[in-house]
Amino acid sequence: MKKFLCPLVIIFLTVISITSCKKSSDLKSPPPTDSTTTVTSNVLQCGTGYQWDYYLNKCVPVCSSGYHNDSITGACVVDGGGGTSNITVVTNPNNPMENVGSDHNSGMANVMPNYENGLQPTYQNVLSYVKSWSYTVGFDTTNFMYAINWEDAHFPPPADLQSFDFDNEISSAYSQGFISYTAKNYLTNLSNEIKNFTADTVNTPTQSQYNTYANTLINYENEIKTDGGLDSAGRYELDAIFATARYSAVYAINYGVQHSGGIVVMRSTQTMSLWPSWLHLGRVVNGDCWGALGGVLEGAYQFWEAGPEVAIPAMVAKGTIKGVVSSAGAVAAQYAARNNSN
Repeated sequence: MKKFLCPLVIIFLTVISITSCKKSSDLKSPPPTDSTTTVTSNVLQCGTGYQWDYYLNKCVPVCSSGYHNDSITGACVVDGGGGTSNITVVTNPNNPMENVGSDHNSGMANVMPNYENGLQPTYQNVLSYVKSWSYTVGFDTTNFMYAINWEDAHFPPPADLQSFDFDNEISSAYSQGFISYTAKNYLTNLSNEIKNFTADTVNTPTQSQYNTYANTLINYENEIKTDGGLDSAGRYELDAIFATARYSAVYAINYGVQHSGGIVVMRSTQTMSLWPSWLHLGRVVNGDCWGALGGVLEGAYQFWEAGPEVAIPAMVAKGTIKGVVSSAGAVAAQYAARNNSN
């Protein structure tokens, strides 16, 4: 009897062992192979000239030497210089055209290094550099010169690339029927705020002074959202220009500090002979707004009837492009004049 029991016990234990191993094996996932594994990443493929920012969780431009990505917007901003810290942008997340301002500063960071080795700016070479940058960031440049020519026909640029008259453009836009009386009042208020901020003093605006200026503009932007005297297109146009005014000032201040050899930045109506106070801040910000206004008006004029989903991207692109054209022209011309006076 014992002889029969011993083999049975061995067989019984063997079956249990095999069953246990099978169950254990069933609980394990098969090792991954290259042919069966799919890796899902939240990192987008950024276009040429852009890189992924893991902190901001979006594509940001690759900045030229002397510039870095802003920690809030991702835009390229000038590195600090002259012993002072950078002025940083006061953003408005409720402004649907905020990216016109941030894209403007990125465009300036891309275009301006071309003029830092002695190249004399002309309207044509500024247009060429801006068009090349526009293509790299995905703006449609198919009708680039058509849009520029339309804007220049209605709002001719100054021959010296510096004396942009924002007030005159506002009046012209109203007389030509491109903006309403309500929009004209908002733009006039914006022009006055720019003049107040770029007062007749020789010093670098502080972060506190800039904050006061920017928050005043944001108050206007909040009013624009609910003003019954504006149509939808008018609101988007104003949003783009006010955003440009907030961002442009930051770029101009930081650039002036970085390239002046000190902490002094020229403001308002002073002459360029006051070296090293070479940067005419009022001219730059006025020029930016001058360009942005012409750009967004052209975008709205050409595309609004096709619907906001078509018109708004066009207004963003055109407002940004023309803002960079006028801004780069103003800064480059003053940079060249400064170097020629030394």
